[in-house]
Amino acid sequence: MVKAYLRYQLKDAFGVVASTNSNCLFDHTGQLALTGCNENVVVWNLRQGVMMQQLRGDKSEVTIMALRENVPHVAVGYNDGSIKVWDFQSATCVMTLNGHKSAVTALRYNTRGTLLISGSKDTDIIVWDTIGESGLYRLRGHRDAVTDVRLLEGKENEKDVNGEMIVKRGVRLVSSSKDSLVKLWDLDTQHCTQTLVGHRAEVWTFDVDPQEQRLLTGSVDNQIRIWTLGAESTSEPGAMQDKEEYAKLFGSVSRPGRERAVTLRYHQRGTVFACQNADKTIDLFRVHSEEEVKKKIRRRKRRLREKAQQTMQVDGQPAAEEETVEVQPADEFSFLVTLRASDKIRSFDFAPSPHPNPASVQLLVVQHDNSIHVYNVPLEKHKASEYSKVSSVELPGHRTAVRAVALSSDDSMLVSASGETVKIWNTRTRHCIRSVDTGYGLTVAFVPGNRYAVLGTKEGLLQILDTNSSTVVESVTAHNGPIWSLCVRPDGKGLVSGSADHDVKFWDFELVESKETDSITASKRLTLSLSRTLTMSDDVLCVRLSPNGKLLAVSLLDTTVKVFYEDTLKFFLSLYGHKLPVMSIDISSDNTLLVSASADKNVKLWGLDFGDCHKSIFAHNNTIMGVQFVPKTHYFFTVGRDKMLKYWDGDKYEEVMTLEGHHSEIWCLAVSTVGDFVVTASQDNSLRIWEQTDEQLFLQEEREKKMEERLEEGIDKELGTPAIGDKEGESALAGKKTVETVKAGERLMEALDVAMQEAIRWEEYERDVKRAVEAERERQRVQPKAKKTKKTGEKGEIDMLEMSQQRGAEKDEKAVPMPPVPAPNALLLGLSVERYLLRALKAIRSGELEEALLVLPFAYVQKLFRFLNDILIQNLDIEMVARCVFFLLGVHQNQIVATNSLVPLIDSFQRNLRPKLQLYKDRVGFNMAAMRYVQREIEHSSIKFFPEPILKPVQATPEEDAKNNKRKERVGF
Repeated sequence: MVKAYLRYQLKDAFGVVASTNSNCLFDHTGQLALTGCNENVVVWNLRQGVMMQQLRGDKSEVTIMALRENVPHVAVGYNDGSIKVWDFQSATCVMTLNGHKSAVTALRYNTRGTLLISGSKDTDIIVWDTIGESGLYRLRGHRDAVTDVRLLEGKENEKDVNGEMIVKRGVRLVSSSKDSLVKLWDLDTQHCTQTLVGHRAEVWTFDVDPQEQRLLTGSVDNQIRIWTLGAESTSEPGAMQDKEEYAKLFGSVSRPGRERAVTLRYHQRGTVFACQNADKTIDLFRVHSEEEVKKKIRRRKRRLREKAQQTMQVDGQPAAEEETVEVQPADEFSFLVTLRASDKIRSFDFAPSPHPNPASVQLLVVQHDNSIHVYNVPLEKHKASEYSKVSSVELPGHRTAVRAVALSSDDSMLVSASGETVKIWNTRTRHCIRSVDTGYGLTVAFVPGNRYAVLGTKEGLLQILDTNSSTVVESVTAHNGPIWSLCVRPDGKGLVSGSADHDVKFWDFELVESKETDSITASKRLTLSLSRTLTMSDDVLCVRLSPNGKLLAVSLLDTTVKVFYEDTLKFFLSLYGHKLPVMSIDISSDNTLLVSASADKNVKLWGLDFGDCHKSIFAHNNTIMGVQFVPKTHYFFTVGRDKMLKYWDGDKYEEVMTLEGHHSEIWCLAVSTVGDFVVTASQDNSLRIWEQTDEQLFLQEEREKKMEERLEEGIDKELGTPAIGDKEGESALAGKKTVETVKAGERLMEALDVAMQEAIRWEEYERDVKRAVEAERERQRVQPKAKKTKKTGEKGEIDMLEMSQQRGAEKDEKAVPMPPVPAPNALLLGLSVERYLLRALKAIRSGELEEALLVLPFAYVQKLFRFLNDILIQNLDIEMVARCVFFLLGVHQNQIVATNSLVPLIDSFQRNLRPKLQLYKDRVGFNMAAMRYVQREIEHSSIKFFPEPILKPVQATPEEDAKNNKRKERVGF
């Protein structure tokens, strides 16, 4: 009989305020902050310091985010190259875009939010249409990872000499890369128009002012280079220009920081910009207004005139003509202040300001210590150094990685220890309920009763924590080295500690009077008293007591595991076989098995009766950091530095399942008392709860599933080659060929086969009907006509009505039978052939449609053209038909030209598609014009769609007053 297991799956991840691989964002109100937390995006309320929403992603980590203006949408780029657009108010995914082959490193919206620009480590830039949910094109030209992107939309319309409205220039795109280049792209021609080569090293960041007149770029040096945008051409009107220089170097501004620039951002109002350095500082610069710039220029001119006059008086020569004074970078920009944080800064963002000239700005700062801070910086020069911290979000996470976790006896609380604090969490709500400042914790355990917890530190201290008061009750100097392991005795009367000083010490729990002087408030508290000491030959890494309390197992740095009798401390067994130190051990509930996990990546199962090794399993691809049995079973979990949590069957020596989710090394784990969930802690600052479900799991199915995943991963790598329509050049297709697009193309081919079979079936039926009708006509034409005779008899003439009925019956018997109507096809789901195929096309994601069409062989393209023509004639979906036809014509142009059978279809497309598209375009333009008209009317008249009703008191008539008076007299008033 096949054995079934119950599947574990991720229930929740918590403990991360902001990960170090993503940026941070303010929302439109400035009251909420969006941060990347590993694979999720969390929306924080900055005043209350609580989480408002969590946008749960897949396995890939968040790398970049971009906010859309005036809409609660945030675009999130992930490490696997995918992009998701989320509505962070409802926590729903609006669209998914796939096009990059590696991590997304840059994201920007245009002003209207209709375009999304993304840059990646694969050196490509993709322009996405957020309305159509598809990629428009891919821009190639950089030779290293893209670091930042920005659209220059500029002025749409300007007046020429005659006063007519003309378009001055198209939309441009600016991109920077680690190849030390800044490129300007023309999105109309999809080509690079200018390359800025002013840097000698990587260009890490840039930004453009709100007026799109200045471009700031930052690199590894301490100079912020300034470029003038919109430079006019010096050539004569009408002359051909070989190269257009849209950006020209204006100068540079020195910044105090010595580290490389990480992020450059302008404030919303353009009055200040900030440069984040690769350390704990952010340099803020003030942008002067036009009046201040003119004032500085006048002051410089006056100084030049005074200097010239002094020279004339000394030399006796006439003064030279006044030189023109040009604007310098120091006239427009001046250093304001350097903001210093308590830890290294990961990213920052300016808070939106409703005032055109704000007196201060607020900055959202994410630090590497897993915390968020909001700073208020005055813009006045003499007050800028008095910046202050407005709010912080620190409680929901540790400042450093969690090194130890433990569950309470009733599994209601979880304690986690890191380098500076111990936090206690509610396992049901995943909220931090207690936080205690302690030493560098390496191991932790709850004391029976769950009121106290004991922490073993790197300094060799045993610290007793009171979970009610969130205080350290006592610190006991227990060892002369780091305490690596703690184990509470099965009887609950004490614990055992193991340290790097070669000692294993036994401690008893005792209650003593607290140091309260007031006898009324005085109470007893927990303390530890040393009872026994066992000295080993090497560093002690882990200690475990058997559930029956008879055996003590100790793992040492010399790769062995020693087993002693607990009562006499006499040596019992020596378990050797590992090649590297044993990091963790555990004993099963029935006291028969011991499992050891080592740095040699192996797990060994030992019998505690004779000390024989039952099985050695290669478990992880890196050091195994923890192992623990599920209570009352021989199942056990292991965690390692390969970021994996694995579930094993200790009786069959087989891996049950692998749980992926962490993005860094996993340091420790804790299993609940009944095995219904597991808690793991990682270097990525996250704590994860893996919950047991009711879904059954079979080993054979799990192996097949894993093989399919590996096969798909291999296919994804093979599909990284350029597609059919992907030509080498600066512009290419935006899509990416993946397993999903291949499957979508296969489903489309299946739908085409079904539609083709159905169409052939109906064509045959129509031919049979046509043949039957012709045969009937031929029969009626050939059949001799009956002679017209008049028979008389005794009864007179025969009734002509009866004769006609008899001839009709004879005619029906000799008529050609009509073919039966074909039975409905169940595969069409009750739809027509055209609607069924249109349904199959719409089932493909909009961003994957082009790649799915590339999967089709040319024979299926011919079939698709036929049905697209039918769909076009029936006016079912003009936009889908046009998109498919134009794309396929561009890809298969040579084969289509050489195929004579497609000429009638192409002619039909030419006749029908253009007028229908023009009608569609006119309808959209009419609706847009109507909406603009309504918008103007609302702005001019200030009419609200749903005005609040004004309640006015209703005046009663004299008749109603008389009736009311009579009613009052009747009642007795």
